[in-house]
Amino acid sequence: MASRLDLTGRPKTFDVHGDPSTIGERWKKYIRGFQLYIDGRAITKSFQKYSLLLSFAGEDVQDIFETLVWQ
Repeated sequence: MASRLDLTGRPKTFDVHGDPSTIGERWKKYIRGFQLYIDGRAITKSFQKYSLLLSFAGEDVQDIFETLVWQ
């Protein structure tokens, strides 16, 4: 039986529509906070990290992610 993840205190959705001149810095801060969240929850599996990141970051980030080309 799979264990359930405790998702309390989850990160907020990332605002992709904010000031374009600060998006890089805001994304770095978001990722830093997300890393602290998954470290605190002892999440170690890569597929869980990616799934949680995309889920928490929101639909706008998911849409951007879908446009990326992986080689």
